[in-house]
Amino acid sequence: MSHYSSYSPQDTNNRSSDTEDRYKRDQDVYYFDIREGLVVGVQEWDDGRWENERIEAEETYTLDGRDVLKIEYERGYTEITRYSDPENDGSYVEVSETRTGTITPTTPVSVDERIEVRAGQTGPALGGPGADSFVVRDFGHVVIGDFHHNQNDRLVFDTGTGIDSLSALAQRLTDLRWEGSDLVIQLGEQASVTLLGVRIHGIGLEDIDTLS
Repeated sequence: MSHYSSYSPQDTNNRSSDTEDRYKRDQDVYYFDIREGLVVGVQEWDDGRWENERIEAEETYTLDGRDVLKIEYERGYTEITRYSDPENDGSYVEVSETRTGTITPTTPVSVDERIEVRAGQTGPALGGPGADSFVVRDFGHVVIGDFHHNQNDRLVFDTGTGIDSLSALAQRLTDLRWEGSDLVIQLGEQASVTLLGVRIHGIGLEDIDTLS
């Protein structure tokens, strides 16, 4: 079913068991009711069924190419969540989340940001002013575009693959190399983290966290 057409909850609840198994993975799965270029409804797959998500007054959904952006305004902050349809079947997953402060023409506001980094993203993951936490959520090949040790940025591994300590990360590490001005952290053939523009001494163990 095209993700640019309307759908009914009954249709999506009658999907095959194979499809439902895919929805039971770690990532949340969403369907967007898109009509004439506007998102008019949201559903989330939860506990084996589709549930309607209310679009709050402070939330705005918009299209960015084939992706959907959720823009939420709260207490002076703007949070932008990007959803993509990797299998082009109308089911969307979250690929990034960025939180920024309001900015006036004369006084930029530096805020901490949490940027989710996933394999298959288009372009490098980018932060903003202030300390950024780049959270690697997929065990795959990812690229981070503006990691800055001197801004207290952090590289966080939360892949759900057992990397829950620096020693566990060291066991997965197969290569650490510079390619020009870029640092490549190689974790076997299936995964790597490339930090663009990070030269030697541009990152240390104190900049790395491991969660799962």
